[in-house]
Amino acid sequence: MNGTTTIAEFREAVLDPAKRAHYRLAWLSTVDHKRIAVLYMLTALVFFIIGGSRSAVHPPAAGSS
Repeated sequence: MNGTTTIAEFREAVLDPAKRAHYRLAWLSTVDHKRIAVLYMLTALVFFIIGGSRSAVHPPAAGSS
């Protein structure tokens, strides 16, 4: 935000998805239920991969419950 931009112009530029310049910001700040579902599934997949790789590297000890 530079010195000549008003608060209203800044708010309009940030809240209007068509005017957002940064693509990742548009994805992370979305209220579209379809995009939120995609982000939710990607997050679940990432943590599933992290958990699987950690269990492959550090398997549970024998006899532990």
